[in-house]
Amino acid sequence: MKHIRVIFSLISIFLGIIIITVSKIVEEFAVQLGRAAFQAAAAGSYSPQDYEMNLSLNYWLGSLCIIGGFIFLFGDLISKYMRDVRNATQEFNNEHNGVNPNK
Repeated sequence: MKHIRVIFSLISIFLGIIIITVSKIVEEFAVQLGRAAFQAAAAGSYSPQDYEMNLSLNYWLGSLCIIGGFIFLFGDLISKYMRDVRNATQEFNNEHNGVNPNK
């Protein structure tokens, strides 16, 4: 149960990467699919702009997942580090007759 936050952070990062990757693949594939459909139908004029999709919301969502995952991951690591530093400081002070240089 101690590593739940780290696991969810990594899942969020991977989810963001997957969202961006799939969106980019779909965006590139749609233009090629449009060209193939035009050649099969042989009607009208082909323009790649007709088959371009606006997937900026997907890119924003993927970016937010990645950034949020990193924030939670590093926040958890920093809090663990700070807890270890506090414990080490307390042990040091206990070993040296309770003298606390921070007071």
